[in-house]
Formats: sequence, C-alpha cells, structure tokens
Amino acid sequence: MSLVPMPTPATITATLMELLDAEVALQVLLEAKVRPAIAYHLATLMRLVRVETAQFQTQRDAMVRELGVPSGDQIVVAEDQRAEFGRRITELSQVEVTLHARPLTLEDLPDLTAADVLRLGPLLTV
Repeated sequence: MSLVPMPTPATITATLMELLDAEVALQVLLEAKVRPAIAYHLATLMRLVRVETAQFQTQRDAMVRELGVPSGDQIVVAEDQRAEFGRRITELSQVEVTLHARPLTLEDLPDLTAADVLRLGPLLTV
C-alpha cells in the first residue's frame, strides 16, 4: 500500500493594513451577484478578515485611550503623543497574519475593477 500525501492547506499571508484595505473590497464583492460557491468563499474570507481587523481596532482603541485626552465625549490622541501613536500604529499595521483559506482568483471574479484588485492585495492571486 502506498501513502498519498495530503494536500497542503491553502493559506494567505497578509499584513493587518492589507487586511483593512481588503475588508472594504470584500464588503463590495459580498453584495455582487456571483456563483454560490464564490459567495461562500467571499463570506468565509470576510469572516477571517474581520477577526483580524477587529483585533487591530481593539489595539488601536487601547492606544488612543493610553495616549489620549478627553475632548468632549471622545478621547483624542494628545498633541505631544501623536508621533508615538503614529509609530505604534505603523508597527501594528505591519504585523503579518496567516489566514487559513485559499486566495481568490481572477477566474472567480472576472468583473473586478482595478481598485478592487489593489484593495484585495494578497487575498487575490492573478
């Protein structure tokens, strides 16, 4: 009996900033008429992306609270802390994450705009 190797699961590696951009494009694509299998794939990608972007938002909000001052009913980053906030956000946005899903292809979504292609970034293989 010979052993057949298992296929390697598909993964997508992206920075949090790339996922923030891709989230916008995925939201638009989720409203488009596509084949059911593609709609399911889009929804799966959106679910995975939202987990990561929600964590980014949580971390960003914590930084604002730490480096911020009250301004009315909001907290804004203090003037003297903006450079530090910018440094931290840049570092956070460059964190790489791995999504356990296969990337989209141009065959999946033949009517993509150039803007969608750019926003999808690593979630799309050409």
